[in-house]
Amino acid sequence: RGNRIWVQMIAYPANPADPHSGVWWLLQDRSEVMRAQRELVNNYRDIKQANERLEEAQSQLLQSEKMASIGQLAAGVAHEINNPVGFVSSNLGSLRRYVEPLLALVSLYGKLDLSSQPAEFSKQIRQLQEQADLEFIHEDLPQLLKESDEGLGRVKKIVQDLKDFSRVDQSDWQEADLNLGLESTLNVVRHEIKYKAEVSKDFGELPLVRCLAGQLNQVFMNLIVNAAHAINQRGEIRLRTLHADDFVCVEVSDNGCGMSPEIQARIFEPFFTTKEVGKGTGLGLATVYGIVKQHEGWVEVTSDIGKGTTFHVFYPAAACLIETDPDSPAAALATPARGGKETILIVEDEPVLLDLAQLILKEQGYTILTARSGVEAVQVWQREHAHIDLLLTDMVMPEGMSGKDLAARLRQQRRELKVVYVSGYSVDEVDEKDIVFLQKPYTRASLAKTVRDCLDS
Repeated sequence: RGNRIWVQMIAYPANPADPHSGVWWLLQDRSEVMRAQRELVNNYRDIKQANERLEEAQSQLLQSEKMASIGQLAAGVAHEINNPVGFVSSNLGSLRRYVEPLLALVSLYGKLDLSSQPAEFSKQIRQLQEQADLEFIHEDLPQLLKESDEGLGRVKKIVQDLKDFSRVDQSDWQEADLNLGLESTLNVVRHEIKYKAEVSKDFGELPLVRCLAGQLNQVFMNLIVNAAHAINQRGEIRLRTLHADDFVCVEVSDNGCGMSPEIQARIFEPFFTTKEVGKGTGLGLATVYGIVKQHEGWVEVTSDIGKGTTFHVFYPAAACLIETDPDSPAAALATPARGGKETILIVEDEPVLLDLAQLILKEQGYTILTARSGVEAVQVWQREHAHIDLLLTDMVMPEGMSGKDLAARLRQQRRELKVVYVSGYSVDEVDEKDIVFLQKPYTRASLAKTVRDCLDS
């Protein structure tokens, strides 16, 4: 059998004027032309697929750059906010310790019999008691301190959630709890949804998921914000997590406008959007799809027009379930750390925080040396190095010498020097393993315990 070929046949009449004349037939081999046409079709298909992948990659890149910028901004904001929050929080604690015995003392004085005192003196005391309204102060002052503590706690939580949400280091694969990721993301986007919907949560006990935590938080953000945008007036957003076989499932549901089957078929296409011009880029769900696929998971969507939409996001689970430890770090800090007689060099460029750390550690019995920069710390070290047992240093300092640079320089002279690094940035930002790290803002208890543990290690 021969090869199949494509042939073009053309008929020419021998004499157009004579209807009875014969016909000439011209046969041409068009196999090469058809092969070229097939290649053109295939090349067009490949180019179209390549363009789709480029569009998807571009959307991922745009979102990654956006999230990286947010992450850098969040780290800087956290560092600047944590310093004042730290000393305000500690000062509130000191104020409470000062006020409580004073109020008790005033109460005892109020029970004294003034009849034995001179009449003018007794009159002045009664007038002052009425003006001061001591009974109201006794009730209101502890409440004011409690509310201030709660407000500071909210500020710390917001800053920490923003930092957790914005971790976008591509190499930072870790085993993470998706419930915590949902909580932090929800706090970050709360302003976007609080006027549109009530949020209900049904979180199950989950295995850990090996992931890029910042990217999964981005998935949660996009789905939650999309759910809010799908609600016209006031509605409900439901967040649910569950463990199914070897996968963790995160469900984000709303009772908004819903989607038609035609729209559902296109929602993961890059740059596809149903929003008005200027109100949507069409990258949100495309980014969701790309990130979930990168984590070897998948997304399922169910939607009914007028009833709402549910996204089911599945991720492979790590091997071990999260264990609930009753002995939390907060509980551990409830036991006061013992002090000591060692000498500590504190290096901190923020005067209020330097004074605060010095006060706390002096109360613990330590001998304290201080410096406002790495250069000044080296000068103190040259005079007192024989007596210094521990270096407590901020990570970011002026005059061109960071806390890490300072520690490395001092350890050239004494390798066994104990070091505690302090920073408003997270420990992930510290490029060093096996370090002792204290996050700002810290409490009296956490500072005392960290220092004591480091000295005892």
